[in-house]
Amino acid sequence: MTPWEEAQAVWGAPVSLSPPVHEDGDELAYIRLSDRQVVINETMMATHGLSDCRTAVLAHELGHHLRFPHTMALAAALQVLEQRLVPGRRLTNLFFDLLVNEVVGRRHAAELARIYRTFSVVGPLFTFYMRVYQELWSLDMPQTCSMPAGWEAQARMFAQTFFALPDVYVQFVYFCNVFGRYGGDGGIPLAGDVPAPSAAEMAGALGGNAAVDRALQEARRRGWGVPPAVSPFAVLGGMDAGFRQAVMERHYRHLVERYLFRMPGRESVDESDVPGPTEPWELGDDPRGIDWAASVLHSGALAPVRALQRERLEEERGVRGGVPEVEIFLDVSGSMPAPDAGLNALSLSAQILATAAVRQGGRVRAVVYATEARASGWMYDEGEARRFLLQYSGGGTRFPVELLGERGMRIVISDDAFLWDMPPVKGLVVMLLVFDKRGAEKRLAGVDHVLVTRADDMAGAAARLADRLWQR
Repeated sequence: MTPWEEAQAVWGAPVSLSPPVHEDGDELAYIRLSDRQVVINETMMATHGLSDCRTAVLAHELGHHLRFPHTMALAAALQVLEQRLVPGRRLTNLFFDLLVNEVVGRRHAAELARIYRTFSVVGPLFTFYMRVYQELWSLDMPQTCSMPAGWEAQARMFAQTFFALPDVYVQFVYFCNVFGRYGGDGGIPLAGDVPAPSAAEMAGALGGNAAVDRALQEARRRGWGVPPAVSPFAVLGGMDAGFRQAVMERHYRHLVERYLFRMPGRESVDESDVPGPTEPWELGDDPRGIDWAASVLHSGALAPVRALQRERLEEERGVRGGVPEVEIFLDVSGSMPAPDAGLNALSLSAQILATAAVRQGGRVRAVVYATEARASGWMYDEGEARRFLLQYSGGGTRFPVELLGERGMRIVISDDAFLWDMPPVKGLVVMLLVFDKRGAEKRLAGVDHVLVTRADDMAGAAARLADRLWQR
């Protein structure tokens, strides 16, 4: 058998993956996320005299694909949980490695031990990690630094307890509770081989997980010293800004769907619903403007040389038949968190209203304002509206009266700071997060308004407002 076939035998069955390929780099081996391709660094293996450990390395990588984590949704969920338990740490790959190595080590413990001895890292985390393997494999593993009293007994207790726990989430909470005491985790071999979750997978993990909640309850019952609840958005802190924005855009989209599940929407008005007059198409005009149906009806077989073009009447779109035309003024001052770093209730409410309007076939113009304001054009696409409404400024607040349109529905979404900067304009619908509801109602006498006293209630209130406005 080849090492690849032997590696598959460790897990009991052949797999539908391409044979491994060689690539030089900093990692001994890993699985590439884009195509689930196992990659092994043959140069590094040969340089360190580990070529005869190829089966163990390949079996290790297959274990990540087949079992731990198997799905990147699980990896994302544990990364979010990790930042709630041990903020700033990166332990998920070590956790998955331990689960994989327990299986691979039943046949290839000696080879795995050689790899860890070859690439040993100075530090208490690596030493404790190696001691756990020593308990599992009954092989001498390196100790690279002095350790606190009782650490060997703790490693023995961990090895006896960890694999008896009921599920992977409880195991991970226990793992973080113990390993989180032992410092940095950089440089440990095979600890960077699990691919990173995508933005969509991270967004899904931010939505919560009942299994995580049960694991935290079990940890508290067992007395593991689970820290006070930390926002799951803590995981965003170590992300690249562009990736973080992509994660939050998807997260907000999931939330909008949750609150608008009762609103099926109508077909959007397209160009055929609001046709403009036809005119001859000439060389140099945009070919996308050609109306071939009208051309054939007018010129028959000569349509290709006598084509007619038609412009879309955008000004008519969004105002026919009760379809909403909405301007949304969103307060993006510093009184609420940045929407790419946490859940901004005002931004979510604006997105719910914008999405509801677009799904009814309407159009939306958005203005985000703080000390300064920024306005969009008219938008017919909910994704475009969502991205615009995820902008953030911080700082003070000045309502941009000069940007108020002359027609359509105008909705203001802010907090109680709006009450002190309220424009003397009629015809606004005002939705505010306030502390003093009774006082706000007095100041808003005669104004169509929705007042909410808890940020958690803003999204539901926005969905109900959309229902009242457009689902009569």
